[in-house]
Amino acid sequence: MSTPDIQTLISRSCLINNENGKSATINPDDLEHPTKLIKFLVGVRHQNEYFPIGGPWSKSLDGANPESDPQV
Repeated sequence: MSTPDIQTLISRSCLINNENGKSATINPDDLEHPTKLIKFLVGVRHQNEYFPIGGPWSKSLDGANPESDPQV
């Protein structure tokens, strides 16, 4: 999964004030929906069949407890 930093995400997808606190003129046609800014790496079977890369969680490969260890 890939996303721009939070400031870029907000500035490209929301009607907000600019950094110095003054109202900025923003063309709504220049805005992008946040879902278009978030990218996923997926595999493709055939023409239109997408699937996530990877597999189910494995204790031996991924780590012991994903609920208590954020590195898992």
